[in-house]
Amino acid sequence: MTPHSSGPHRFERFELRPAQRQLLLAGEPAALGARAFDLLMVLAERRDRIVPKNELLDLVWPGLVVEENNLQVQISGLRKLLGSQAIATVPGRGYRLTATPYAALAKELSAAPTVAPAPSPAMPATATNLPGELPPLYGRETELRAVGELLRSHRHVTLVGTGGLGKTRLALAAAHAAQADFADGVWLVELAPINDPGLVLATVARALGVPLDAQATAEQLGERLVDRQLLLVLDNCEHLIDGVAAVANALLRAAPRLHVLATSQEPMKLAGERVMRPGPLNVPPVHGDSLDGGHDEGALQLFEARVRALQPRFELNAANRAAAIDICRRLDGLPLAIELAAARVPLLGVDGLRQRLDDRFKLLTAGSRLAPHRQQTLRAALAWSHTLLSADEQLVFRRIGVFAGSFGLGAVQRVAADDSHDEWAVLDHLGGLVDKSLVLCEPGDVPRYRLLESGRAFALERLGDAGEAAAVARRHAEATRDTFEQADAQQWTLRDDLLVPPLLPEIDNLRAAVGWAAGPQGDAELLVALVGASSVIFKAAGLVHEGLGWCAMAIERIHATTPPALEARVLLAFAQLSHQFEAEREIAALHRAVQIYKTLADHQGLYRTLCVLAQKQTWRYDIAAAEQATNDAAALIDPRWPALMQEGLLTARTYLLEATGRAEQGQAPMEELVALMRAWGDPHKLDRALLQLAENLFVQGKATPAIEIRREVAGRDANDGHNLGNLSAALAYRGDLDEALQVARVSLPLLRRAGGMSTFLDHWALLAFRRGQLSQSALTLGCADAQYRGSGFGREQSEQRASEMVRKALGQALPATEFERLLAEGAGLSDEQAAALALGE
Repeated sequence: MTPHSSGPHRFERFELRPAQRQLLLAGEPAALGARAFDLLMVLAERRDRIVPKNELLDLVWPGLVVEENNLQVQISGLRKLLGSQAIATVPGRGYRLTATPYAALAKELSAAPTVAPAPSPAMPATATNLPGELPPLYGRETELRAVGELLRSHRHVTLVGTGGLGKTRLALAAAHAAQADFADGVWLVELAPINDPGLVLATVARALGVPLDAQATAEQLGERLVDRQLLLVLDNCEHLIDGVAAVANALLRAAPRLHVLATSQEPMKLAGERVMRPGPLNVPPVHGDSLDGGHDEGALQLFEARVRALQPRFELNAANRAAAIDICRRLDGLPLAIELAAARVPLLGVDGLRQRLDDRFKLLTAGSRLAPHRQQTLRAALAWSHTLLSADEQLVFRRIGVFAGSFGLGAVQRVAADDSHDEWAVLDHLGGLVDKSLVLCEPGDVPRYRLLESGRAFALERLGDAGEAAAVARRHAEATRDTFEQADAQQWTLRDDLLVPPLLPEIDNLRAAVGWAAGPQGDAELLVALVGASSVIFKAAGLVHEGLGWCAMAIERIHATTPPALEARVLLAFAQLSHQFEAEREIAALHRAVQIYKTLADHQGLYRTLCVLAQKQTWRYDIAAAEQATNDAAALIDPRWPALMQEGLLTARTYLLEATGRAEQGQAPMEELVALMRAWGDPHKLDRALLQLAENLFVQGKATPAIEIRREVAGRDANDGHNLGNLSAALAYRGDLDEALQVARVSLPLLRRAGGMSTFLDHWALLAFRRGQLSQSALTLGCADAQYRGSGFGREQSEQRASEMVRKALGQALPATEFERLLAEGAGLSDEQAAALALGE
């Protein structure tokens, strides 16, 4: 087709520019193929009449013989782009562009009336204008039923959620399913193509096929529908929310049998409106073994279907399932993002796609050319939502991008507020972001909020563009530090079940804050403060290895101007977490902390450090130093201190008694500790004390009562790997080999995450020996020997006993040269490898 030389054609929200061969949607260039552009030009130039199919074929495909199906495909694509009502099909005759020229549409509500309102017409013969076929709906079965139930019991239902969530598809599926309930039909009004709230009424009336007087009101349209039982589907309301709400409210009041189903990024906030917020598609756990897919795998089903559309032989299997799950998880189960990602699989493969997701805005750009512009790239979808925000909401949105995971009200007020936006204004704007579905509110007694990961990435881009990244990241790190400082101050006066749970959702923010503070624009003093304060939950949150790395990093950043109290606290945290891994560094750190606390006259800090030092010296078998530290700690203790602080001294005394062959005398301090924790009423601390008592009983050789206690605690906490490891040790000692093996295997993955697996190698070497696995036993013992030599610490009493039993038995069962060879070979194994050998894993 020869390019036309006429001027631009404007219809509703789009503009055709023949000279440039360009289509603009709301002022933005839209992707349109050459044939589709030519077809639209022909229809625009002949908008005053029906254009026969043969004429269209001759003009758009000149000189070519093409199937009529090609014309239908192009028409379908244009309807998806411009709206289903933009092009009408006249059966047996052809097509006509029915989108109203913008100037004429704008005058519909402003021109003076020339004719009185017509009587209520009969509705069009067709009972719906919904698309005839819908694409499959994945993972929405429950929500589809819920929408249907809401429509049967309420007249106004709004599906609210972020852009790209699939609200339109869900609404269309619900509308199709509800057709039998509405005698006068189900009618779709696509609002995305218009950007003037004043055109909403005319657009609704046109979709219903009801002619209106130029100055007619929504109430008058409602009066014409007073006897009609119909469902009005208002799609994409967010950019016209006030205008749509006014029209919907008037229609619902005037037409008592009319129902409204709307989709929007925020509610209309009308009386009687029932808001449903569909969630993202479910993503199965990454360790799921099933390859069949199910109702909990909507994200995977969608991903697989979209890839298959491009690559028919593609299927999810054991090789790519984990990568596909990770992709869907990192895209938050957002259907639009998953579809855009799937389009990249033929080029990159599933694993290649996963590896490049950090550049998601550059990667996810392969949307359908027939989709609206805002849905052709992930960035465009988020930019559309972002433009709907006020300037103040945009400010809060970009600043909360620094939060990783969820965040609380106090933190967001602290981070987002500034001289011109106080904390209460920030709270109001956060509420607006929740309403507009850019921030999710998580259920719970204490409200917490979060951004989807793609939204967070977009917010961080905006934060960088605004030049605020460093300042806001600092405020975030300071707010996170203060959260953990408060917890650190409460650790001796607050029960664990009150102290720990509120901190666990802050772990992601802690990681982000530590990462920034340790980075090139960070702050060494803030890093030391963050790590020291957060050490209160490292063990409870399973962060032992990660926390140790943070401690080492913070200690390296200590310098002459670091406040001594911060230095001492992080040194103590390092020694507590290290758990007998590096004797020289741990003891040196504790001696330095003792010196600082003495200088500061901080008796509580000094007492806590001496208790830990006494335990470390005990397991170095420097008994004189251990006794000195224990006595110095006892001299400091003050009856006015919180009672829980006695735990450190009671434990140090028992360890010292066990190491000096007086384990039976160590039982009394442990029983005192149990009584103290029972009186305190903290179930977690009581269990910890019971396990200390169980270990003392086991050291005494009283395996049966130790096993009873450990089983009791395991019944309350089946995820305590250290307790299960110790339970397997006592069972192996007593000779219950099958149960010992079973329990040890259960403990293994828990210990792998929590750390401290090497502590149990001697016991598992004994278990292997008693099961007749002599070589495996010797290899495991050799690994344990090497671990202790490397740490600089000696074995604790129960481990020492197990080691001696195995060494003696293997020395009698194996030739000396073979035994020595196996020990030497075991020294080269990791604790993971040795544990796997001993337990037959």
